[in-house]
Amino acid sequence: MSDSSAVGFRLRGFGPTDLATYPDSVKKLFWGWVTDAALKVKDRELSRGWDKDGNVHPLAARTIRYRKSEVGPVTKNAPRLIPALDRSRVRSLLRGRAHTNSAELYWTFDAMTGDSFAVILHFSAEAGHDVFGISPRGMAQVREQAISRWQAWKVQAGHARPSVAVPGFPEPPRVSLKREVRRPIARQEVFAGASARGRMDIENFDLSGSDVKLKAAIKAGVFTGFRRLNARGEQWRPGIGIPRR
Repeated sequence: MSDSSAVGFRLRGFGPTDLATYPDSVKKLFWGWVTDAALKVKDRELSRGWDKDGNVHPLAARTIRYRKSEVGPVTKNAPRLIPALDRSRVRSLLRGRAHTNSAELYWTFDAMTGDSFAVILHFSAEAGHDVFGISPRGMAQVREQAISRWQAWKVQAGHARPSVAVPGFPEPPRVSLKREVRRPIARQEVFAGASARGRMDIENFDLSGSDVKLKAAIKAGVFTGFRRLNARGEQWRPGIGIPRR
C-alpha cells in the first residue's frame, strides 16, 4: 500500500510477520531494504513513462513539438516527464528514507523552482498522470526483494532475535567474569632491625624488661635473639665466677 504526501509517497502495510518482535533498529533495517528496492523499481518505471498504476499516457503531438527541459537536451519522443531522459528531474531528484514502519520516497529540492520537484508532479497528477506510487507489479518485486534479504539476514543471524538494538549480526556470547571482592587486611605494626631476618612483634611477647630496651638493643646490633632455657633438658647451674689462676 502507498500513501501520497506533499513531496512524495510512502510504502507500508506489508512485511514479515515476526518483524514486530524486533527492536526499532531492526525494523528500520528492513524498511531500508524496502527503500533500496523501491528506488530502483520506481526509477525503472519512470524511465518507461509509467504512472503509479503502470499505465502509459501518450503525449499529444503539440506537446511533443514544443517540448523542453531545464536540465539538458530534449528527446522529443521521450516518455512523459523525462524529456531529457536520464538527466530529467523526476528521476534525478528522487530520494528515499526508511522509517520504523514504512519506506518513504520523495522528490527533493529543485533549483529551478525553489521548491520540491513534487510541486510540478502534483500538476501532472491533476492532468491524469500520477506518479505518487508504484505499480502493482513493481510492488510485488519490492516485497519479494525485501523479504528475500530479510530471510537471508535471519539465516546469517542464527534465526534468533538480536540481543542488541543495533542492526547486523548478534553479539558474540558474553562471558560472565567472577567478581573480585577485595577485603582489607588489618594493619599490624612490625619492628625489624638492620640485623633482623624476619618479623619480631615485640609488643606481643611476654618478656622481662621493656620493649624500649629491646628495640634499642636491636638497633645497636647487640641483641642476641631469643632463647629458651632447658630447651634440650640441660642441667644449668650457677657458676663460681671467674676462676683464679
